[in-house]
Amino acid sequence: MSMRPPRSMLLLAVLASLTIGALSTASSAQSPTPTQRSGPTPRPSESSTPRPTPVLRPTPVPRVTPGPGGLVPGVLDWEPVGPPWLRADRYLRSPVAWADGFAVLQERPTRDGEEFRAIAVWRSPDGRTWTRSRLPAGIIGARELLPLRGGLVLVTDDRGFRRFTVSFGFWRSPNGVDWRRAGGFDYRVPKRLERWRCQANHQHVATVDDRIMVYVSKCWDPCCGAAPLPIGSERVVGLAAQEERPADARGTRAWSSGNGSDWERVRLVGMAPPGTDDYGIAIRQTDDELLAVREGREPAVLRSSDGIAWTTFGQVPDRFDEDGQLGLVPIPDGVLLIGESYDIDDGTGYGNAMVIWRVTAASTTLTYVRQPAFVLSVVVDGAQVLVRGSSWGSRPIPGTLQEADEEWSWLIGSVDSGMTWDEGLAWTGSDGSCLGDMAARGTTVIALACIRRSRGDPPIPPGTPAFWIASLEGFPVPSPSVPD
Repeated sequence: MSMRPPRSMLLLAVLASLTIGALSTASSAQSPTPTQRSGPTPRPSESSTPRPTPVLRPTPVPRVTPGPGGLVPGVLDWEPVGPPWLRADRYLRSPVAWADGFAVLQERPTRDGEEFRAIAVWRSPDGRTWTRSRLPAGIIGARELLPLRGGLVLVTDDRGFRRFTVSFGFWRSPNGVDWRRAGGFDYRVPKRLERWRCQANHQHVATVDDRIMVYVSKCWDPCCGAAPLPIGSERVVGLAAQEERPADARGTRAWSSGNGSDWERVRLVGMAPPGTDDYGIAIRQTDDELLAVREGREPAVLRSSDGIAWTTFGQVPDRFDEDGQLGLVPIPDGVLLIGESYDIDDGTGYGNAMVIWRVTAASTTLTYVRQPAFVLSVVVDGAQVLVRGSSWGSRPIPGTLQEADEEWSWLIGSVDSGMTWDEGLAWTGSDGSCLGDMAARGTTVIALACIRRSRGDPPIPPGTPAFWIASLEGFPVPSPSVPD
């Protein structure tokens, strides 16, 4: 196991992976003529952009000594579930809640270990009983599973490496068993960007309003792959460079399809800052809407019920790092913005300060800081929120001048929409503890089990369950206040 590198090195690694993902898509086509669709009526609370309320920055949470949790997660009353069983050649990811319960994508590494092949989908009506269905042969580069019209859609990068091209494949199933290729999406990045060594390195696929949405943002980058820079960010891009930026290196393009085959270019409404088209986006999907962080000169939290018409809900705090980790969580009266703050340093040199901002129509409040930490997934049920992440550090080896690297998983919970995070609703696993992605349907939560695979680790014991299941009803409910 290796220690997580300092923030600067981690950021370069993350940015490099984003660039590789953007350049590994393929095929080309001309964009359809944009059409504008009507969007939702803005909510009264969203009619104006609230400015963040000044708050005191909490003292960063010190590195916590890992507890005895091991591979058994805490906070909720978790139960192990299998089959399927954990195996060295079985990778489970992208859990999703859909009309018929839960579904999870299974992958297997290719012989050279360089790629993963999507081979099956596991599905369950309740998170306890799981059935495996094989996918059609030849699917490589699967991105994610998404719900669509009561069924499922598998999004793939299936055209191989081709520069300056964005290409997705879409496989649909009404039941998680019978799969067919519905079609594909191809977009050729304008040649003007090639000459200026730029690429479309912000790409998002989502399903909303019974349609598939594809978003591509162009981020000007003089290094052509060293970093997906936020457009208009003066702290990263100099003013002289901004003046030379080509006009077609700005903004976010969007396409919509009802079947994954026929695509129309759509004009986004309310996405760009007033008077400019300088922006990039980061999209997160919820049950009935899309949430986004708009980057650029006027960062903001946005929401949309159809993926086309967007309303500004709140301001992104100045201390929030849009290029780091990101989570957007709907709560009854607003949005939780979970990510990284680039100006918090507790002196450890580890960087990666995870922060949680509670954004409502009335205020923006910083409610939690943990460092070093990285958010990995979030589930929510009304006012109840559960956040999963990982932390890392080192400890002295007795009798030597050396240190041993450690890495562990953790969970934190809130019962009041992220306003407070009670330490009684927190779990810190031991070194090597590993918990995979989570998904929630109603009050039922599933989490993928995992074991860190490092050279020298013991083999996975036969019959190790691959899932944990719990109920959000296990959260303690605060006692109602008694009037005087």
